[in-house]
Amino acid sequence: MKVFLLRTLLLLSLVAALVILIGIRVSPPGDADESGSGPDESNPGAVVSAETLRKADVPSVPADHPSENPNRSESGITTDDLLAAMAGTKAAIEMANDSASSERALDSLRRQLAVANPATAAAAVVRYLDSGGDVETGFPFRVGEGGSLSLAPTLRSFLLDQLGSLDPVQGPAYSSRIFADSDSTAEWALAMRNLAWTNSDGSFTGELRFRFGQMLGKNEWIEDPNVALLEAFDLGVYLGGREEWDLLTSLVGFETESRGTGIDKAAMMAIDRILLNDRELAFQELESNPSLLAQAPEQRASLAARADVTRAAERRAIESYLLRPDLSDAERKAFFELFPHRSYTDGYRLATTGEPRMGLPDVSANDLATLEVVKEWQRNPAFDSLSPHLAELDSRLESWAREIRADSLRGGSAPDLPAPSADGSTPGSEGN
Repeated sequence: MKVFLLRTLLLLSLVAALVILIGIRVSPPGDADESGSGPDESNPGAVVSAETLRKADVPSVPADHPSENPNRSESGITTDDLLAAMAGTKAAIEMANDSASSERALDSLRRQLAVANPATAAAAVVRYLDSGGDVETGFPFRVGEGGSLSLAPTLRSFLLDQLGSLDPVQGPAYSSRIFADSDSTAEWALAMRNLAWTNSDGSFTGELRFRFGQMLGKNEWIEDPNVALLEAFDLGVYLGGREEWDLLTSLVGFETESRGTGIDKAAMMAIDRILLNDRELAFQELESNPSLLAQAPEQRASLAARADVTRAAERRAIESYLLRPDLSDAERKAFFELFPHRSYTDGYRLATTGEPRMGLPDVSANDLATLEVVKEWQRNPAFDSLSPHLAELDSRLESWAREIRADSLRGGSAPDLPAPSADGSTPGSEGN
């Protein structure tokens, strides 16, 4: 029995060693790296020498650098192993004939980083990024679950994405190098995300706020936006302050043929999400700032239609908005077609998760309360000019109310219709 166990352990050790060796081999071989050196073309099975990689691609580092720590993780994978694997991945992508081959090469590297000691893996990533080595993968910038990338456009962006989850110290620390030296929107987006991921104490909020503004101030990026830039608007939602609100609203409504498309939509989605997270900020702006989105009146209408008129402050803001003399018929029409606006956008985001939203019972209760407010507006002479719009809205809300009551009769639970109080106000409208 003991002999059998020893033979089994020996066999498993040999298999593990083969897996590591296979993981760091270059396939297919023969493609030179950016310094002109590469695997030996005369030997199709040649392994990239970590010593050659260090001399050709990677600058020297101090002796006390984490990557020079002689201790190995339990997996036995060293920094040099990982550097060789990164060089092999670069060569494999350069020689790949299809996207599946590139994806396999990246998946293999991802697995090796995952099983290595995190500090060792992070140190290897930093050293490879410092080398400047890179290759386009042929994939788009695509955000996946938890804000990690499911697809990365370059090897560098792939590694920056990995760095963010490998090491909470080196991830954000490397962001400063990206901001100083990189002109890649993908790298900026990931650098900011890596800061946000380690910002639970708010220590990076100032830096993030500055870099977000700096990013939106780069005209060459705004005029020719790519997916990475538009995804980075999520950092504005993450920060969610007045500075981000002002920056984003200033971008809306100026999209032309000479200015890249997609900015309006991305900015409005971010503004809408800031509203859902900070309703007080948004409705104060709507009430007190007549110039808010003056260049984009229909987009302003969509924000106004988010109002929950059971909240006193929002009801006051929306009544002031609807009675503005400078409001065009088109904007009023856009408002009434959307109000009450409760649709949401879902999807994976770089730094945020989702926004507060009503559950179905709350939506039903709010529909009934909103109907009563609309009836009050119909009785108020100040709103006479809005009578056609209010009549259509009343009809729509009445149909919803009938559905709610019918559902209650079928055994569902529907909220009671709120009755107006003695002063004519709707119960619950005093909330903020």
